[in-house]
Amino acid sequence: MKSSYSLRPVSQKVVMSVAKCCVKELGVSWREVVGTGRSHQGVLWARQVAQYITHRITGATLSQIGAAFDRDHTGIISNLKRVQGFIDVYPEISTEIEELKSRCMQLPGVPKHVRIIKKAA
Repeated sequence: MKSSYSLRPVSQKVVMSVAKCCVKELGVSWREVVGTGRSHQGVLWARQVAQYITHRITGATLSQIGAAFDRDHTGIISNLKRVQGFIDVYPEISTEIEELKSRCMQLPGVPKHVRIIKKAA
């Protein structure tokens, strides 16, 4: 079924703004998140959540998000599924992510719509 609405393209600047807001709110440095070394669990989770929220808020393509985080789009797919899996199992994580998403949506230039990503059945 075809969508009844279309999403406006989002600029890479907006993608970066949302991504950096998420990372800052999670208490991790941007340098750690985009670094290539082995990361500790807190950095990994911050990266995954920031990618998830960036995707939900901006509706950016996986390639755009990958470019922002200096990662391949296939890693983004994996991280989106991982975060969604935690949300499905742990309601308190869902609440925390929604609060973080609300804070990041206040940034200038962020679209006021939120893309709804349907889960696979």
